[in-house]
Amino acid sequence: MRYVLAALVAIACWVADVQPAAAADGAGEWLAVVRVHPQPSVTGPEILLGEIAAVETDDPQLRERLAGMSVGRAALPGHRRELNVGTLRVRLRQAGLPERQIRIEAPGTTFQVLTRAQTIAGTELAAVAEAALRARIDRWLEELGGGSLAFKCQVPDGLTLVDGATQVSTARVSGSPPGPIVVAVVASVDGVPQRTIAVRCETRWSVEVWVVQTPVVRHQVLDRTTVALEVREFTSVPRGLVPASEDPAGWRAVRPLSPGTVLAAGTVERVPLVWKGRAVTIAAQAGPVWVSAPGVALEDGRLGEIVRVQNSLSGYVLQARVVGVDAVEAVVP
Repeated sequence: MRYVLAALVAIACWVADVQPAAAADGAGEWLAVVRVHPQPSVTGPEILLGEIAAVETDDPQLRERLAGMSVGRAALPGHRRELNVGTLRVRLRQAGLPERQIRIEAPGTTFQVLTRAQTIAGTELAAVAEAALRARIDRWLEELGGGSLAFKCQVPDGLTLVDGATQVSTARVSGSPPGPIVVAVVASVDGVPQRTIAVRCETRWSVEVWVVQTPVVRHQVLDRTTVALEVREFTSVPRGLVPASEDPAGWRAVRPLSPGTVLAAGTVERVPLVWKGRAVTIAAQAGPVWVSAPGVALEDGRLGEIVRVQNSLSGYVLQARVVGVDAVEAVVP
């Protein structure tokens, strides 16, 4: 009867979260005392007893087991999880520890466990993305053929991460200037990647280009009085942009052009070396011997193009490749 009564008292104590008296059931001294901190906090992802409480015992092995025991999953960084003494005792029994001989002292029957957190500002993430772009400027400008690049990265929302040593780096850069580029920025804690965020950046390319200064009519050959070099900014590379190093006299308008027009594909073309209706010299190879004859171009042609020409002596019309000013070379079938 005495043993039954002692068991009932022990059960009642556990239900009420009251420490069972070691001396009352003959257990002797406490094997360990666990004192939960007034404001317990953890780094996560698990709540370890050694993080939320001080463990006092003369047994080093028991201390190690208690300190390393998980009592549950931690809340998200910056949030709290509610625990109670009863949960701790259940975990002790599940771990095969002498729960009846371990004293637990806590701020209350229930208590909150905070998951420590830190914040990385969005401005820091944007700065890392811009640094990754600047590291690639020289290569991009070489591909573009000169000029200068300007970057503007959007500032994303800040990141809330677990506590620890942080490192922010870039994983990849998608796209090329000018225009939109996306930089994948990785935030790590204690060397372990935690979050990856895509930072969108806008890039602009400034470069000297030929710009029409006075109205130009169709097929008018350009010169430095009709066009001039100006610095223009682009968010995409114009197709067929005429380089600043080109002599404008080598180009003519394909349609009427108004002042302010940038010379690019669809606005200009190379000045023909052979003009329709103008006399040309036709060269042809007969074995090891080259012969020539006078002719007339039946269409305009630029260097390397195939045009129709008429032999002035025979009247024969043939295909010829433009090889110079008013000079063509017969194409042998």
